[in-house]
Amino acid sequence: MSNTTITPNAGAVGIASDPQTAAVIAPATQLRNFTGGEIALVWAAMVLGAVGAAAPSPSPAAAGLDSVCFAAEGAFGSGGTLTIQGSNDGVTWTTLTTIPAFTAPGVSQPISLRTGPKYLRPVVTAGDTTTNISVSALLT
Repeated sequence: MSNTTITPNAGAVGIASDPQTAAVIAPATQLRNFTGGEIALVWAAMVLGAVGAAAPSPSPAAAGLDSVCFAAEGAFGSGGTLTIQGSNDGVTWTTLTTIPAFTAPGVSQPISLRTGPKYLRPVVTAGDTTTNISVSALLT
């Protein structure tokens, strides 16, 4: 098993709200390969307005991966909401409607990587000063 840290590039970080007033928060993304070839991505300590560094979806054919499932845990605070966004160019982002927004800790249904976007990222779109969410993605 090996651990690799993915450092976000400037084009992969954005703001969930007004870029003139919101702070840019880019949590570290960690990649771990497990014995079965699964990949886990972890975005820790995401607060209100945080945008996770973009993580490229591996090519399913090359990596032998078919789907991704997201999990969220931690303090959502008052009205805390976490959405998952996808992009094919790393610039234009769309909220994935195939994964309902998280408003409490939980796990999403798996979505297909074969028809999914090239890049994925979590975004905390609502909450308060107590919002502090960790997001995991398991690619299998």
